[in-house]
Amino acid sequence: MSRTIRRRVAAGLLTGIAAAGVLASLAPAAGATHRHESAAPDVRLVALPYGPATCKQGYVWRTAAPEDLVCVTPATRQTTHEENALAASRREPGGGAWGPETCKSGFVWRLAFPKDLVCVTPDRRDQAAADNAKAAERRAVDPATLPEAQRPGRHTMVLEVERSQVRREGKVFPPKCTNGQANKPIGTTVVGWSQFEADGDPCQAGVVETAVRFDQRALDRIPTKVIDRAVLTYGETAARGCIWPGEAGDTCWRNGDGDPQTKKNGCVAKLAFPTVDWTRTTSGGLLPNTTFAQVKRVTPTEWDVSDPFRWQYTRSAPLGGSPPPPHGFLLSGGVGLHQLTAEDSTHCVSALSRIQLHVTYTVPPERGGEFIPPR
Repeated sequence: MSRTIRRRVAAGLLTGIAAAGVLASLAPAAGATHRHESAAPDVRLVALPYGPATCKQGYVWRTAAPEDLVCVTPATRQTTHEENALAASRREPGGGAWGPETCKSGFVWRLAFPKDLVCVTPDRRDQAAADNAKAAERRAVDPATLPEAQRPGRHTMVLEVERSQVRREGKVFPPKCTNGQANKPIGTTVVGWSQFEADGDPCQAGVVETAVRFDQRALDRIPTKVIDRAVLTYGETAARGCIWPGEAGDTCWRNGDGDPQTKKNGCVAKLAFPTVDWTRTTSGGLLPNTTFAQVKRVTPTEWDVSDPFRWQYTRSAPLGGSPPPPHGFLLSGGVGLHQLTAEDSTHCVSALSRIQLHVTYTVPPERGGEFIPPR
């Protein structure tokens, strides 16, 4: 088989797929791995200063009685003590239906605890009940009881791909060439572009990109955190299928003459954010997307996406801007189909593997509330 014929079949494989539509690849949720790093200088794992009854920052013990360690605001604590001081003046003189603890008209028992018969206004009784209901959530958490990933300090969590999808688009240059003979995928996670000429004339061109969404459930389970850094990484090799299948030298890294060529920087040249929810549609063509200048390529297979991911994850926005859409990431070759003229036979299509997002975050220390000794 001549080189020209082989090239025609190869481009047919890529463009034929584009003509057929979209190939979606669903990667199973693989969870996440976790690594605890040495604590930052200002983050220390310390015991709770007042034991399990320690309040969170901003709360203090109510102390309606010495044993009352329900956490409330300082204002509520002050009001509670004032109510204790007024208790005698609010009881019915000489007692009543409920004995010596009977309250005057307009007052009711506070019941901050079962035997709390201090007379207060009805709204203050309701406040005591509401504070009791929130007692557990207002206590500081002992760091030693938390899962490792939730303990104060700096951690790195590796998120795996939950779902991915390949998108393709191609074109032919008649009359020399027509659509390819086969609808065979090059791979399930492929990125790049390809073009070739036949007998010196433009023939076919194609672009392929991959969208990925990471499984963030493990990260969601960390209630309080500050995302410090996020790095997207992957393995990259030449895709297969750019010559007749089974022949030696089957590689999609080729120079303008169609000969095998090492691509030291790979074929992924752009990392963007899809602006549509590609997981809910099977429509063909490439995905609309947006880019952020803060995305930095560190190595050929490593991208620093710290700021955009933080904005995407928290749904916050940079000053005067909008956060990235919540539809994951898009990896592409950075070349649009309109830029391909098929005036040579360059192929730059890579197969990606082990796509991961390394998220480094800091859990701040749990701080106990101000301690005010009972009076």
